Amino acid sequence: MAFQKLSPRLVAGCCFTMAATAVAAVPGTLRTDWIGNTFGMEMIDSSKAKDDLMNRAWVQNYIANIWTSRDGKVFAYSNWDEGSRTCGIYKDGKVLGQLDFGKDLFGQNGDLVGDDRYVYTTTGVDWGNWERHGFGIQRYTHDGRTAGWTGGRGYLNSYLVVRDSGANPSISRLAIDTALGELYLSDSVTGGVLVLDVKTMSQTPKASWKLDGIDDMVADQAGSLWILRKGRIQKYGNRGVAAGIEIATLAAPTRLSMDNLGRLLVFDDSTLQVRIFADLATTPREAGTLGTKNGIYSGVKGKVAPDKLLPKCAGLGTDSVGNIYLAWGGVPPVAGSDIRSYTAAGSLKWQVLGHTFVACGGFDPASDGQDIYFRDYHYSMDYTKAPGKGQRYESFHWDRVNDTPSVFGGSVVVRHLGGKTILASTASDQMSGGFRFYRIEDQLATPAGILADGSWAWWIEPNGNVWNADGSGRIKRFPFLGLDAKGNVRYDQAHPDTFPRPTEVWGIQRIHYDSASDALYVTGYDQAHPAPNEWGRTGTVFSKYSNWTKANRQMAWKTVLPLDNRDANIGDATLKDMWVEGEYAFFVTCNSTPATTVYVFALSDGHLVGTILPGPEIAGDIAFYGTYGSLGWVDMAWGIQAFKRANGEYQILVEDDLHAKNVFYHWCPSGTCDDPVASAAPKSASRSRPSPLLVNLAKGRVELGTGFDLFGRLAK
Repeated sequence: MAFQKLSPRLVAGCCFTMAATAVAAVPGTLRTDWIGNTFGMEMIDSSKAKDDLMNRAWVQNYIANIWTSRDGKVFAYSNWDEGSRTCGIYKDGKVLGQLDFGKDLFGQNGDLVGDDRYVYTTTGVDWGNWERHGFGIQRYTHDGRTAGWTGGRGYLNSYLVVRDSGANPSISRLAIDTALGELYLSDSVTGGVLVLDVKTMSQTPKASWKLDGIDDMVADQAGSLWILRKGRIQKYGNRGVAAGIEIATLAAPTRLSMDNLGRLLVFDDSTLQVRIFADLATTPREAGTLGTKNGIYSGVKGKVAPDKLLPKCAGLGTDSVGNIYLAWGGVPPVAGSDIRSYTAAGSLKWQVLGHTFVACGGFDPASDGQDIYFRDYHYSMDYTKAPGKGQRYESFHWDRVNDTPSVFGGSVVVRHLGGKTILASTASDQMSGGFRFYRIEDQLATPAGILADGSWAWWIEPNGNVWNADGSGRIKRFPFLGLDAKGNVRYDQAHPDTFPRPTEVWGIQRIHYDSASDALYVTGYDQAHPAPNEWGRTGTVFSKYSNWTKANRQMAWKTVLPLDNRDANIGDATLKDMWVEGEYAFFVTCNSTPATTVYVFALSDGHLVGTILPGPEIAGDIAFYGTYGSLGWVDMAWGIQAFKRANGEYQILVEDDLHAKNVFYHWCPSGTCDDPVASAAPKSASRSRPSPLLVNLAKGRVELGTGFDLFGRLAK
């Protein structure tokens, strides 16, 4: 197999083609960083193998519930985690590992509890050999291993099967009485509660009783159950007999737990506090609270602080010394995971975050790139600090008065219009489709309009003008008409400016307009490079048009884009997304081998400057399942953004949906981008790679160089 040096050559003053080659790294200095997750793939246990993917630290997606052991281990249950940490284990602000399962435990609204030996989770039943049906409870040890038993069913004999066919319940809840050794399972399919024996783990329930509409339940130290249903907390005996005692004073209770003193803890979504109740045997009385009243909406609305709790708590727990644990992330609108530990007195002990699943941040140009906004979160950056340490979580955006609880991920472009900070968020969480606009009030994102259709090619200028290439191929410009009296953006959607479609590029997929140079950049296809089988990609060609708004517009150049990994299951897929900034265009692959790769092109003539691959800071030197750092697919429109800071350094964000973060590259093309803010940050020359990235033009695919096979493993 022969490879040649990649040599972009201008052809007839307008375009070039690529010969097969190893693609060189970009010039200058390059640092790898991350944002949006507390952890960036550090090793959990240094005595284990470096290439063990599950021996790496990240905070999982979509936490739907937690259980806390007596010694303070938090077991966080997710409906889905892209990286297969569906039930992570955390303690003292560190990741200890996960239960031995995978990406998906239950599907939705599941639960988990435990005792001093085991953890029990509701789940669909895995029968082995890719066969999965029915519903039940699976058992694990506290270190995450599957714990089967004689008489257990399914995979590793580790399931107590409630039924072996039919649908999972839309909601299931667990409670446990460790003194009696009884496990209580509520099942919305049957509208009842099963009483199970954790000593024998018999498939036959000890008892059952009817009670529907259960939202949460917990057992107290006297053997009674406290059940949340229909907005009231009611006391029942462990065989379903109502005790005639209830707590009906809270406006929106959502999660229950018992502390070490036998008190009932309730998360109240109305006041955004943990409300603590004592005297449970007679007449419950409120004995304390955790958190400032109104939580994140107290003081400066949206500004985070240790005592400001978020809405829609997903999990609540306590340990043997009275520490309190809370989690968010699997209940809309809180899309990003947030696990916290508080002392019994209410002081924050530790917090871990995983905010960025299928989301890409946007740089605030007014801050010189130091403020970064996501759809629901705002971070600030200190570029002088080590990788992962410069990010600071500043605010939680969701406006519960004016916004709906549905969560949109996607990308965000930050603009300053009419005296307001405006977030232009992609109208869909994975596709593009236009923009949903939000204005920042205090530190909340209040809906401020929408401009959308189903096409992929959208761009918003710094002055607010919006560009779009719709399905018919028309190029449209919607001039920004200012803000209305309520602060909403104004556009005349029925009467945009229109421009003729370029004839050299068709099926336009991405668009960018630069008013300073009157240049339009588009991606799409041409006759020689038609559309392959792909979804939401940039296209096969990238082109610049000069004098775009004038009569003498003309194509300046056209570049043929490289293909993504042909050996993957998407065929001859092109690059996933594009961002134009400064003197360069940045393209990112979706699922290439050996890693998610950033291609950098010069805007002057369209030649390929080089590529960017992840560094060791996020395990970019280790191959997991064929991909360095095990970066996930860029699984969304606008999955890359870049910003050129005043010192000449480019900040580049790339979505990593696999491990709930954005990869963050700091690239200085000249190698001398020091300034008072960045000069203290460690710099290193562009690193040599464990294997070069090669383009095999004969086969039309990206491959690895000598020493590695196409799955990123060392060749034998």
